[in-house]
Amino acid sequence: MDERLSRGQLDFVRRAAKEITRRLVPDELPFYDTVWRALEPVLRTPVSQSPGAQDPLELAIDRLEGFGLTAKGSRDADLLAATTVMLLGRCLGEALAAGTCSEDQIGESVARQSLRCPLPNRFLRMAQRFVTDFCGGVSEPDTETEDLFFNTRLLAPQQCYLVFHNGSDHFYTNALPPEVLQLRETVLFWIYRAAGDFCSRGHPRPKGPGPQAERVLRFLCHERNAGKTIPLQDLFSSVWLKRPGSRTQHPVLSIRVEVSQLNGFADEPFESQGGGTMIQSFHEAYRIDAKTPTECCIIRPISLPE
Repeated sequence: MDERLSRGQLDFVRRAAKEITRRLVPDELPFYDTVWRALEPVLRTPVSQSPGAQDPLELAIDRLEGFGLTAKGSRDADLLAATTVMLLGRCLGEALAAGTCSEDQIGESVARQSLRCPLPNRFLRMAQRFVTDFCGGVSEPDTETEDLFFNTRLLAPQQCYLVFHNGSDHFYTNALPPEVLQLRETVLFWIYRAAGDFCSRGHPRPKGPGPQAERVLRFLCHERNAGKTIPLQDLFSSVWLKRPGSRTQHPVLSIRVEVSQLNGFADEPFESQGGGTMIQSFHEAYRIDAKTPTECCIIRPISLPE
């Protein structure tokens, strides 16, 4: 992060990281306050951009050694709580510096920072939701459950994939799993912009929807909107008004322009005024079919700059 976090922002990082620790690694909770006392001074110091400057996470680990809490010093304190603190601090600092608050932009920040602070997907998703909420975005509680086994310290991945599918963001390190790759042949929207790979039901498309149309698609395919009737003004506010100072046309017209791109991309009608489509259009609202989240996969590979 380029600037110091304020007192309130530091308190958010402390509380959010403690809640993630409580939910996912409760064995580390007794150590948490000690971890925080060691790391707070590091978070108060701006990241140096000069070549060869020591990484803040390395500084944090050095401080933890002074408190006797390291992976080597304690079987229970394997630094997942510490890594969570650093990742949250970095992501919040990056989001505030860039002035971004949309869920997908913060997801990119989480993916990028996870290459420096490796954590499992479950941690990354919770960090994304906490930072999004703090920055004024919208997120929903994650009801997904999974077994967690942390027997060894995680190795830093070389790449992280931020993948929006089944209505929410997921983080995959180093390689896309087979179940994600298989979606290319089935979903209505397969968008892998970095690879120039665009498909609908396995049929290649010469180009993908524009960036704004992609953001509209994310909104329409998000799990929180499945099966609901959404006012167009809510869609417009979510997709357009998170970028202060931008000028747009009339909200309904702006939405229609982007959705027409999605209709042109899809192998079958995606939106119409009649039945039989995922999105049914009314004068001032969209009715979204409950199955819509299963029809979209957007892949973004995130790497650290060389």
